Amino acid sequence: MHQILTEKEQRLLRDLREEEERIVEPMEKNLREIQENLNSIEEELSKLQKQAEQTDEAIFLRRQASRKRRISDDSHVLSVADGTLTIGKFKGPLQYTAWRDMLNSINPVPACLTLDPNTANIQLVVSGNQINVRAEKRRHLPRDNPKRFDPQPFVLGSEGYTAGRHYWEVEVREKTLCKVGVAQESVKRKGNIDLKPENGYWIFWPSPKSNYETSTSPSRATHNPIEKQWKVGVFLDYEGGQVSFYNVDTMSHLHTFIHTFTEKIFPIFGMAPNIREKSSAMLRICGIKGH
Repeated sequence: MHQILTEKEQRLLRDLREEEERIVEPMEKNLREIQENLNSIEEELSKLQKQAEQTDEAIFLRRQASRKRRISDDSHVLSVADGTLTIGKFKGPLQYTAWRDMLNSINPVPACLTLDPNTANIQLVVSGNQINVRAEKRRHLPRDNPKRFDPQPFVLGSEGYTAGRHYWEVEVREKTLCKVGVAQESVKRKGNIDLKPENGYWIFWPSPKSNYETSTSPSRATHNPIEKQWKVGVFLDYEGGQVSFYNVDTMSHLHTFIHTFTEKIFPIFGMAPNIREKSSAMLRICGIKGH
C-alpha cells in the first residue's frame, strides 16, 4: 500500500510538472515578446522625439499617422497570464482515487456476501438485502425444505467456494451467542449437530468462559469479543486448506483451522435469541463501501 501511495504521488508530481511547463513556457515567451516590444517602442519614441525637433510639425504628424496604421496592422495581443491549471486533476477526491488503486491490488478482495434465506433456521429472520440476520424468540413458520437448518439456528451464505482465497467480515450487534465460520455443502442440517471439523464444520464463537471457542476446543485470546458489538474477519484459502479468524479492529489473529477441502465450502452464521435481552440480536455481513 505504501508503494501504491508513493507511485500515486510520483504520478501527480509528474503531471503537475507537465502542467507547469504547458502553462509557464508560453507565458515566458509572451513576456519576452512584450519586453522586446517595449524596447522597440522606447527606441521609436526616442527617434520620434528627435524627428519632432528637426521636422515641420504638419509633415511630422502626417508621417506618424501613416506609421500608426502600419503598426496597428502588424500588432497582436500578448498576455503574460495565458494559461489555466487543470485544477480538477490535482484538487479532487484524491483519497478516493488512491483507495480505488489500493483496492485493485488487494488479494483477496473482501467478498460481497449475501445470506441464503432458504437455509435459515425458522428463528432467524434474513433482511430483504440479505446481509443482515436477526434472531427472534418467536418462531417463524416458513415452508420447510431440505436445505434449512432445524433446530440449530444457522444460515449459510448464498455462494459457496471450490477454489481461491476469500475474506469477509461479520459484525455482531447486541449481546448474543453468535457463531461464524465455514461448512461443507453436504453437512448435516437436521437434528442435533456436532460442530466439529470431521463433520464438515469449522466454527468460531465468543464464550464467556474462555473468551472464545472453536469447533475443536476452547481457546484463550488477547482480545475479548464479548462486548455489545464486535467484528470478526474470516479468511478462507481453499487450496491452502486454511480457515483463519481475526479481530477486525486490530487485525490480530484469533484462531486457524488447517484442513484439506474436497467439496464446496459455504460461509456459515449462527445465532440464538438472548432470552435475557429485550431487543433482538443482530448479525451483519460487512462489505466495502463503493465496491
